[in-house]
Amino acid sequence: MDKAMSKLIVIGQKSLKFPTTARQLRPYCNHALKTLDQITAYSEQCMSKFGRDAAKVLLHSVTTELRGVCKTGRLTKRAKDLMKAAPCANAGLKNFQKCNTKLIEKFTGVMNAPVKQRIPMSCCNFHQLIRCLADEADDVKQCSRKTVDFIVKYVNKLIEPILMIMCTEYSEPSDRCDALVERTPNATASQRRYKSFLMPIINVAMSLGDESSELA
Repeated sequence: MDKAMSKLIVIGQKSLKFPTTARQLRPYCNHALKTLDQITAYSEQCMSKFGRDAAKVLLHSVTTELRGVCKTGRLTKRAKDLMKAAPCANAGLKNFQKCNTKLIEKFTGVMNAPVKQRIPMSCCNFHQLIRCLADEADDVKQCSRKTVDFIVKYVNKLIEPILMIMCTEYSEPSDRCDALVERTPNATASQRRYKSFLMPIINVAMSLGDESSELA
């Protein structure tokens, strides 16, 4: 499931690129929608209730975003905006990958925190991803303020629904959040590093119901 999740969130993922033309868009959409079906089936069959609930929220936001991009017929504004931002996202792959890796490392470490602190720490560390993407884009000549804004909003739209449900008073960056980021435990060498930062989010949600729960 981790591999499939990583194919839906292409920011900072090796060998995965945004479509830059209408010809590239259709294969991109077909692949994404097929992957979404696989993830949905897995979540229904293999996850605990807490995991399924978290996955449903995430998958709903991903589905909504994909429908806006992949609607058949004339290209939607969302699809056109995606293709305009694609050169920035593709050229900045190595830069954005740093952000993805940092967040996965932080989310992995969150599982070593007391259960009650895991949600606030996850929320606050996610805000760091948005900052990181914007900062790293400054070094990519193909990126403009407009394309970076699209990329940040794209990631936010995928994750924001579950953050709004889980994060409450930690839904915005703050000094309080910065302090929680600093206190986030380090990940241990024995812990698995996922390809997508979505998987650790689901693991955190699952751990609220069962501390031993973690996806393979």
